[in-house]
Amino acid sequence: MSVRLRRMQADYEEIRQALHTHPAINIQGVSGSPPDRYQIEFKVRSLTETAAGQIAERLEHLAEVYLTLGYPRQAPQCRMLTPVFHPNIAPHAICIGDHWAAGESLLNLIVRIGEMLAYQSYNTQSPLNGSAARWVDENVAHVPTDPRDLSPNVWSDIQRAAPKEGECQNCRSAKGTLVRCVNGHAACPDCVVTCSSCSQTLCLLCKPHTCPVCGAFVCKACSRTCPQCARVTCKAHVETCALCDNSGCPDCIIECSTCGRHVCLDHVRQCTACRRVVCVEHGAACSACNKALCEEHARVCPECGKPSCGSHFDDAAGRCRGCIAPPQPAAPELIEFACPRCGAKLRAAATHKGARAKCPTCGGECVVGG
Repeated sequence: MSVRLRRMQADYEEIRQALHTHPAINIQGVSGSPPDRYQIEFKVRSLTETAAGQIAERLEHLAEVYLTLGYPRQAPQCRMLTPVFHPNIAPHAICIGDHWAAGESLLNLIVRIGEMLAYQSYNTQSPLNGSAARWVDENVAHVPTDPRDLSPNVWSDIQRAAPKEGECQNCRSAKGTLVRCVNGHAACPDCVVTCSSCSQTLCLLCKPHTCPVCGAFVCKACSRTCPQCARVTCKAHVETCALCDNSGCPDCIIECSTCGRHVCLDHVRQCTACRRVVCVEHGAACSACNKALCEEHARVCPECGKPSCGSHFDDAAGRCRGCIAPPQPAAPELIEFACPRCGAKLRAAATHKGARAKCPTCGGECVVGG
């Protein structure tokens, strides 16, 4: 086994041992043998930007760490798989710092990503997200969003000891007045949220969901899983298709630009000409190439009644190209001549003038046009 593979195997063993009981960081999946790609789940209080542009809290995050062929000399490539609002995190990359040493621990890097999500670590001087950097500068009093120590050593010590009287069952903090959640956990104010639908008190041990549309927290009973994309949203953001019984989140239930009805992905079309989204009742498919079309760009042939796109409809003829008869070849010009042997009258195409032919009457040889 090469030095690189031995290092990767050692990294995996260290990460698996350190995180298998960690309540805030765990391995969601790996690929490779030894693993060179990790999906890490972080259960820390962080921020996200909703579709309406509002800043909301999010409790669950998924990140990917990829070890390139240059690892450990080259730094791992890190990116978020779930949306995050942070000065040093962009959709395509997580800024893990300008300096990477081959001796740095991959476990420490993963913990550092968790600390970034918790706003325990950030840099507003050279941000990847300028809006998040401005938000931090204006809201310094609100960070970190999650003050817990994420060090695996700290959490392993906590796990070995049962919570004492007056300690939060989630983070073991003794600060503030403990609140009893709906499932009976005693939690500190930093580990408590309220379900936006039923207003029940939840703690982080209850694993509340964050609606990706509005950013609201919902309990398991008030959450809904989209059957089409498996995203978890609140009840307010699940709709039913107007043409069938399928339900889904706003990304999977689309509004028809013609009639305004909301339909599922099975009953929606996007016009290839204007990119408008329409339901199947206000859209069509070209009978020749099957491209999706809205009513405005679907040209119906008066002869066959089938819709066509602009490439398969002849505006001059007013019909689809499939109904236009191919042009007939012009009749060839004929010339007459007589067989020199029997005198029979013969005809042949003018283009064959001078060619030799056999007389069909006597079998004698003739010259076309001679």
